[in-house]
Amino acid sequence: VLIDSLGADGSFVVTRGSLGGIDLGEAVRRNTERPMTLGGATRFERMSGAFQVVPAGYRFSQISLTAGLLQGSGHLNVNRSLQVNGQMAVSIGRTMNGNMPIGIGGPLASPQLHSLVPHSPTGTM
Repeated sequence: VLIDSLGADGSFVVTRGSLGGIDLGEAVRRNTERPMTLGGATRFERMSGAFQVVPAGYRFSQISLTAGLLQGSGHLNVNRSLQVNGQMAVSIGRTMNGNMPIGIGGPLASPQLHSLVPHSPTGTM
């Protein structure tokens, strides 16, 4: 089928928007490796990046997001079944630890977020 072989690519800039169901600030605060559906949203001043429409779905790369003290960068893929996967490196203010990588996956309607930073067991160094 012709429609299955169509593709497109380009860039985007969105100002004063919101990522519904993806609360990056809360994901950083919780800092857990266990995937969680947080709900909420990330309201941002500016988000930009590149996109590709491919037969398998959509690819968003070179994402750069500014939301007050929160800064993020990363990539997301959405397949034809509306499943999302990807990651964002997020920092809030002048954190000592730099960027925290946050994994994003699951259904687009209710994605799960989790820290990609391995945690050491309590009481060990």
